[in-house]
Amino acid sequence: MAGGMRWVVLLLALQLRSTVVGLTADEHSAQGTKLLQARDFSGALEHYHAACEAEPSNAQHFYRRATAYLASGRHRHAIKDLDVVLKYSPDFNQARERRAELLLKRGSFKAAMADYQVLGTPAAQVQELEMAQQQADVGKQLAADDRCPEALGALGMAIEVASNNAELRMARARCLRQEGQLGEAIGDAMRAVKLSGGGDTESYFLLSQLHYETGDRKEALTQIRECVKLDDDHKPCKKFYKKVKKFNKVADKVQDNINQQRFAEALKNIDAALEIEQEEFVYLFELKMHRCRAMTSLTQSAPALKACNEVLEMDEEHAEAYVQRAKVYEQLEDYEQSVKDWQQAISLDENNQEMKRGLDRAQKLLKNSKKRDYYKILGVPRNARKRQILKAYRQLALQWHPDKFPPEEKSQAEAKFMDLAAAKEVLTDPEKRRMFDNGVDPLDAEQERERNTHGFNPFGGFGGHRGGGGGGGF
Repeated sequence: MAGGMRWVVLLLALQLRSTVVGLTADEHSAQGTKLLQARDFSGALEHYHAACEAEPSNAQHFYRRATAYLASGRHRHAIKDLDVVLKYSPDFNQARERRAELLLKRGSFKAAMADYQVLGTPAAQVQELEMAQQQADVGKQLAADDRCPEALGALGMAIEVASNNAELRMARARCLRQEGQLGEAIGDAMRAVKLSGGGDTESYFLLSQLHYETGDRKEALTQIRECVKLDDDHKPCKKFYKKVKKFNKVADKVQDNINQQRFAEALKNIDAALEIEQEEFVYLFELKMHRCRAMTSLTQSAPALKACNEVLEMDEEHAEAYVQRAKVYEQLEDYEQSVKDWQQAISLDENNQEMKRGLDRAQKLLKNSKKRDYYKILGVPRNARKRQILKAYRQLALQWHPDKFPPEEKSQAEAKFMDLAAAKEVLTDPEKRRMFDNGVDPLDAEQERERNTHGFNPFGGFGGHRGGGGGGGF
């Protein structure tokens, strides 16, 4: 039904618009009114233009066109038409009242007050308008003097009355920016762009800076392009445009590298991005967090620890930074610190199950660190390949073979030899090694009893065990 009505309105509008030629001024005006009622503003204006051209001293035609301009949000054109109306019909109070309202919203206080005085507005109301004008003047001066906390109050009072004044909006936007209220500043700057009839270089430049400072670098690039389009010789706009364009390109590469887990390439692009942007907190934080994550993933433990610490110095309540640092401490075999960081991360994100699995793994690793560490027994790193493990085992087994030791040292050599054999057994078996990396010693009798208690099938081998969560992080 609603769709059918829209078609009827559209057909009516097309029929009315097809009869522009050959009509009298009054007929054009009548057709324009019908189209205005159908909310076909461009069609209505087309007829009103014809009526005004045919009878340029007819106040009614211009008043109706002013109404169409108002309906379509074109206030400046409406004021011009109302000027014509009052030129030929100075007693047309409805037109004067409407013009006064528009002038007041635009911040043309003196002109508005002149209209209100002709209309016989009470003196008390006129005084209120005078006060608003004073607040506007004071607010602009305070803003120019960088006394923004004081300026904001005066500008706010003025804008309550003159809501469509672009200059007041821009002054308040600059002060809001200075006070760190970027979201509100963007609202004022966007309004100023619209009120200035498509924007000017200063409003687009400010709007771009505000979007950039909030972290919306894409929108910042869109707005600064508009500034450059308006004035290709505007030096501040051109300089900022080049920076934002270059930074967007490199930042996109960083994000793409991280998404595709190309961490070595990501680190190069992070360094390039930090050469471009060295001040804005939102980007420094994001890039340093990416660096912490990339270095951790590449097992660059020492620099990763430094990178993650830098992030936490910037925001000590960032859960993901604690997660990454917990992994770094795990790589460094500092399991106590790893446990503490997992606990801190969970305190900031209590419902995160992956963090809870990470804490469980770190606690098991801490417990095991006080027992046998198969990597240390063979003297290999935790990321050692099978060939490296076997090579280390052969060398140490040859060195510690009990037959090489005298009777009084044979028992010690046998114990060491058994440890070497156990380390080889665990670290060369993918499933057993996965269990050990997750904090479970597959050869530990106590842990074996715990697994049996939880339903472990001793006849199924270790392949069906799912304890510890998957080892590699998320």
